[in-house]
This record gives sequence, C-alpha cells and structure tokens, in this order.
Amino acid sequence: MFRNRGRRPSLVLAVATFLALIPAAVASAATTTPSPSPSPSASSGGTGSNSLAGNVTFGLGPATKGTIDRRPNFNYLQARLGVVSDQVGVLNLSTQPLTLNLYAADAINQSDGVLGLQPRNVKAKDLASWITLKTPTGKPYVVVPPRTTIYVPFTVRVPDKALIGDHLAGIVASIVAAGQTPGDLSTNIAFEQRVGVRLAMRVAGQLHPELKIENLTAHYVGSTNPFSAGSSVVTYTVRNTGNVRLGANQTARVHGVFGPDAQASGVPDIALLLPGGSATVTVNVPGVWPLAYLQADVTLIPLSPPTDANPQIGVFTASTSFWAIPWVVIGLLLVIILLLLWWLRNRRATPPPTPGRRERGRSDELVPSAPAPEQTS
Repeated sequence: MFRNRGRRPSLVLAVATFLALIPAAVASAATTTPSPSPSPSASSGGTGSNSLAGNVTFGLGPATKGTIDRRPNFNYLQARLGVVSDQVGVLNLSTQPLTLNLYAADAINQSDGVLGLQPRNVKAKDLASWITLKTPTGKPYVVVPPRTTIYVPFTVRVPDKALIGDHLAGIVASIVAAGQTPGDLSTNIAFEQRVGVRLAMRVAGQLHPELKIENLTAHYVGSTNPFSAGSSVVTYTVRNTGNVRLGANQTARVHGVFGPDAQASGVPDIALLLPGGSATVTVNVPGVWPLAYLQADVTLIPLSPPTDANPQIGVFTASTSFWAIPWVVIGLLLVIILLLLWWLRNRRATPPPTPGRRERGRSDELVPSAPAPEQTS
C-alpha cells in the first residue's frame, strides 16, 4: 500500500485515483534482484541501475512551486496551440536511493471498458506525445535520494491540428525488476511496477457528447423445470462516438406482447469511455418466460466526470427481437401425446369377449349356450 507520510494526503489521493488507469500499478514494490539494464539512455528510454534490498516505496502527484498540492490529478482546458506548464512530484519513501523511469503514456479503454495505459515501449500518439518532462538528467528517468521528493516541471503543447474534445494520458513513475515464473521450469522475467497520476486535456471547441449501442443481441436460456421462468443473455457494445469522455448507467429489460417485463438488476456502470473507446457488455436478465417472440431493450444514461462541463446529454436506447421457444414444455406435450396415442391404439387392438366361449382364466365355469330345438315324431 502507498503509505501516508507527513503532509502528503493529496499525493495518496492522486495515486489511488489513477490506479484504475493502470491495472498492474502498485505504490510499493518488493524486490531483491533488480533486472540487468544498460546505462540510462534517451534512445532506449532506459532504466538506471538499482541495487535494491527489501521493499521500496515510491509515488508521485501534482505539485505547485516545489510542494505536493491538493489536486487529485491534472485537468486542463486549452485551445489549439495552447501551452500549459506544471509540476509533478516524485517521492521516494524508501531508505535507499531509487532510479525511476518517468514518462507519459496514452490512456486507452480495454475490451471491457476499463481504463489502462499503454506500455512504456509503445510510442505515444495522442496526449502523451504533447507532454515534455524536464528531468534533471534530461533523460526519461530520475534519481531520487532516500526519503526525498524531487519536483519535475513539464509542459503540454497542444498541436494546431489536435482533435477538439477530451484527451487522456498519465505521467508514470516505474521501476523494472527481475523475477521468476513459479514452478520447476521457472523462467527469468523482467516486470515493471508503476504508479501514475492522471492528466486530462480538453481541446476547446464544439463538443458532441454521444454514446452508441452496437451489435445488440439476445437469446433465451430455458429452465429444466417447465413450470418456471428462464433467463435471457443480452450482449452489446457501448461505443463513445462523441468527442468528450463519458461513463454510463445502463439498464436492460426483456418483454413480450403479453406477460410481465423482466429487468436485470445490479448492472454495473461503465466508468469512463474515451472518445472512440468502447466496452463490450454481457447482461443476464432473469425471470423471462418463453412467450415465443420477445424484445430486449437497453438504455444508457450518460455520466460525465464532475469536473467536466458538457452540453445537455440525452438518453440513448437500442432494441432487438428474438425467439424464446419453450422447448421443454413442447417436449413434455409431445411425450404426453405419444403416450395417449399408444394407449388408444392398444385399446382398439384388444377384441371384445365372444358369447358361448369360455373366458380365459375362468375354466371352472361354463358359458350358457342356446337351448337345443325340440324334436317331433
């Protein structure tokens, strides 16, 4: 965990806020065998050599005039060709000096919509490429003495052809260490542990907040009990087709021409989609009766960060129809009909008893016959 030392509550908040952007991010790293690395170089984006012993703890956050401030992240509004100057504090809480990578990385949405950052070796193409960190070494790393915070100024220059709307990146501090995969056939690996602070830039201009529901499908999942309801699985993709970052509250319901509606409960919100980002969602709707032809409706209520001022945003909906055939009930009816036909056929095949013959199983009794005709002389 990132530990709070002294007057640094906002730094803890900054790191904790940004962890959602970095799935593998940690605020402290425990390692005893650093990975071998070349001498620091701007061309390789290299890491300085660390001789680590025990746990190391580091972090970073917004700063003003050489002091960690109370901002949870960096948030700017600029026109094209605008320039912003700011500061980030890099903190070493360990008892040994640390050489940390310090770089900017573009934010991306993963397939489930969760925000992440591009790896360090991926070339920045958006907001991260607008950021210039002015490290003391002039290289993409910093050397931080024990129990010390250093302050690194940076600038953000908005290109003249930047897309209007929201852009998101992160300033990241990381350390690379060596490790091994578990098991008998272990392999040496190098892994990067990193923390970061979010940096958002809105390029001034006309805003178009919009979400779109794509590839909406639904199918019915029947119950083995013919007298109980089944469920429906609804799958769709939510895409941010506008130019501002948006989250969404989402609901899904299934209904037919007759019968009650069924609605999914506890569908999680989509946290934040960047312009062009998407999230694939699968929702299970219980309590659906197989009423032959059903319809699934999905509704999105957009959610914007509290710091954003957006135009009026409407509600987005989409629908699809699908068949819900009660195969279990149909199969049960077919079995009943076949049994009834078999019973009727066997009943018709059995002949009625003939008069004047002994009945089977009643050998001790005689069936009376017609009297013989009288004889006359």
